[in-house]
Amino acid sequence: MKNFNLSWYELFRRPVLDQGLFPVTPAEVNQLSDSGRQALSHFLGEDQLEILQHVSLNQYVRESIELPVTQWKRGCLHGTKQNDELSSQYGQVERDFILSTVRQQTVVQYAVLRNVNVLMPQGIVWSDRKSEIYKETTMHANLRGSRRFFASSLNQWQVVKSPFLEKPIQTGTSCLFMYSPLYTNIFHLVHDLLWRQWAMSFLKGNSRFQCENTYFGPRLPGSRLDQFLDYLNLGQTLDLRWGVYQFKKLVIPFANSTYAPFPYAAPDVGFSDRLFNQDFYQWLYRDVVPTSHARALCSDNAPRLALLREDASHRNIANLAPVKQMLLQRKYIVFNPSEFSLSDQIYVFSKASKVVGVHGAALFNLIWTQNCSDVGEIFCGSHLDQGYRSVCGAKDIRYHCIVAKAVQSSHRMPGYQNLEVNLDDLTALLDAMDQD
Repeated sequence: MKNFNLSWYELFRRPVLDQGLFPVTPAEVNQLSDSGRQALSHFLGEDQLEILQHVSLNQYVRESIELPVTQWKRGCLHGTKQNDELSSQYGQVERDFILSTVRQQTVVQYAVLRNVNVLMPQGIVWSDRKSEIYKETTMHANLRGSRRFFASSLNQWQVVKSPFLEKPIQTGTSCLFMYSPLYTNIFHLVHDLLWRQWAMSFLKGNSRFQCENTYFGPRLPGSRLDQFLDYLNLGQTLDLRWGVYQFKKLVIPFANSTYAPFPYAAPDVGFSDRLFNQDFYQWLYRDVVPTSHARALCSDNAPRLALLREDASHRNIANLAPVKQMLLQRKYIVFNPSEFSLSDQIYVFSKASKVVGVHGAALFNLIWTQNCSDVGEIFCGSHLDQGYRSVCGAKDIRYHCIVAKAVQSSHRMPGYQNLEVNLDDLTALLDAMDQD
């Protein structure tokens, strides 16, 4: 097998990668043009192309364990009119407050693997038009693709021979895999980590559940991730250089679609008291040395922050001027995290009393908050995501949201489209955040 050379491609945030695994089966390989097959064969090595295939792991499942039922807190969706686009996708959307309680059962299965190599969920993409090969890295914009894959794998385990491994992981042992792709920001790690850690907290006390190895990787170098993993007592970790490898199916509430009509409110994360406690904040802030600029933003010691994605390449606010004016009138500070160091971001958000922002990676700074009472999230109608609701649930923050109209002509991919915020909805959101 040939060693993978990073210079062969660049890590593009390409929408095509959101579509899943290309190619992963012989049938899909056969659909390539002659030049595509030739390039893929050269890339994999002549002995690898024909054995690229899906393999079911169901036969290896030894036992299934049901975790305690997760109780979702009641929450609300603000809106003054029905969004037809949203309604058609996710069900009836009420005019004012919608309350919903969802009970979700989590099932964990673990397996003893024999004669199985690895799972390569990212797969390979061959583009005849570009004459280049891309590897799905689930980086930032491709996060939905990885989630879509894992959502589809809940009913069917899939294993793909990987050209990126120097040697396969040892088989014949029981292994639990905790999924974490190579993220571009720490939010995406913890976003997916919360539910797995909750599951692990339960499983560690279950004598029937025994796994010899727990794999967690790959990690993001040069960050606080190693410290964070140590803090979470994830000692059995292995840093895998490329790809992610699943030896274990872990079904989590996050991956199960609960849009009926919306995945309401913050879930009650069972391990939150252990995770977000004073020891966590003491560990978090001990190395934080803010600049004078960051200190000035927090002069009142309880700033209100607005995250408007002014420096983003997509999902921008089309009617930014009136939105910004309304927020400034409410004493919010417009904050662009990309202009500040990580230490400054931690410091500013640790002081924040309220945070309102457009759905995006910048909102993950919520995890640094210590005294925040309310969070308001502005969704684009074509893209709904419950990740920050999970963070708020773990930190006991009151969560609110509104759904803005997607500007269809701004981008061909849902979730990347710009949004037009209804000012009446925004007023209702801010009023709700100001209520005691």
